[in-house]
Amino acid sequence: MLESDGVKIYESDLDTLKDGEWFNDNVLSFAIDEMENYSTKYRNMVFVKPAISHFIKVSTDEEYVERTIRDSGIRKADWVFIPVNNNETENEGGSHWSLLLYSGNSNTFYHF
Repeated sequence: MLESDGVKIYESDLDTLKDGEWFNDNVLSFAIDEMENYSTKYRNMVFVKPAISHFIKVSTDEEYVERTIRDSGIRKADWVFIPVNNNETENEGGSHWSLLLYSGNSNTFYHF
């Protein structure tokens, strides 16, 4: 088992990294935590956790979303990395992740 900031990776999670498999949310969360830890010297970067980005996407509570965005430092960052899942409901699910990258300097979004 591996652990990074409370995200635990088990053997079954590592199996999702094999050829022909799709990685799961735990692997993505672990990778984002590791990138965040590695990039602490670059204070102008924010890595949004998958659960937070999904919450922002599906939530109807505008006040809570606004507070979450404010507290994350997104508005002050030069670069924001946002994982996006194709699930449209509050429940777990979806079959595809993509990356939304925001440049605060140019106020531009890039979708990968």
